[in-house]
Amino acid sequence: MVDKTSRVLHTLVSDETSSLLPLAKFHLGDRVCWFRVSTQDFGVVIDRFYGTEGSVQALGWHYTIQLDSSSPSFAHCKIDYGFEEDLALMDRDLGGADAVD
Repeated sequence: MVDKTSRVLHTLVSDETSSLLPLAKFHLGDRVCWFRVSTQDFGVVIDRFYGTEGSVQALGWHYTIQLDSSSPSFAHCKIDYGFEEDLALMDRDLGGADAVD
């Protein structure tokens, strides 16, 4: 029996193929916000992966975001995922408390 947590959720990119990928727009530690949704959640990029058609519906960079404690959804969601086209870089001087509490 295979544990659900051990299943591969996305295609991993090897070092040999990583040079063929487009450059990621955001980097680990960048503060980002969702600008296409009404909640306007925001936080810090803590991980990223390149999704292929076989693993996700949107081809491209996807980011794991640790929500800021001042983000509207923080009460019920501490970590979320965002597609690169839905995120925007935040000014480091703006936003709420540090996302890593």
